[in-house]
Amino acid sequence: MKNIKRIISLALALIMLALALASCTATAGDRVAAAMLKMVIAKKTDCTASLNVTISSAGETTVLPINAVIKKDSSSAYNPRVYMEISMGLGGANVKTTAYYKDGYLYKETYGLKTKTQMSYEEMEKAFANVVDVTSVFGAKKDSIDESFVITENSDGTLTVKMTVTKQEFAEKLAEFSTELASGLGEDGAVEISDTVFEFTIDSANNISSVKASMGIKITSGGHTTDVTYDMDFRYNPIGDDFKVPEPTNIGSYITA
Repeated sequence: MKNIKRIISLALALIMLALALASCTATAGDRVAAAMLKMVIAKKTDCTASLNVTISSAGETTVLPINAVIKKDSSSAYNPRVYMEISMGLGGANVKTTAYYKDGYLYKETYGLKTKTQMSYEEMEKAFANVVDVTSVFGAKKDSIDESFVITENSDGTLTVKMTVTKQEFAEKLAEFSTELASGLGEDGAVEISDTVFEFTIDSANNISSVKASMGIKITSGGHTTDVTYDMDFRYNPIGDDFKVPEPTNIGSYITA
């Protein structure tokens, strides 16, 4: 179970790392640049995400489906609100965790246990492997677009943007994040990532509506090798005037941790 948690945590961190390489400048075209900028400065997010984790080790294969709903409103810098539902299939059972952040407290429910923990917004992000901050990472790196980007204009007015991140580029970035990513893998722990193609869809209103990718990773720890494939699919829903971050019912019943 501990290794599974490390792999899932690593998966979420690597999603953030991979997307951090996806920023581009106006050289990518006005529509792509506008879509990237809108995602960077957006104060509200309504996202559904699915992540299928396939783990192969010692001749055995396990598939862990993870689904998430993420709603965030940071219109108020002093009181951002975040709601998350994360469901994971494990051993034939579905484990669901809900989390709500408001007024400097994280309200969390798992297996019917409701807890309330005081923490900063940054601490809350780290606790969930930065999964709530998918949209902000597009502003993390402002390099010019190159031949690794392929932009296709579709007949319905949408754009499809494919970007290849090589294992060498991942290795360079991993060097910066090695302490976080290798945590818990042991002194001999190593992570090798395959070349990965990320596919973005930009709608006719210049909003990024989806991000998809399939990433292969080889993890070595304690003399054992584990091959992991992450199939990721993020869908960003339009933000309407009636958008709001839902609050759990009976929030007063959560026990202070």
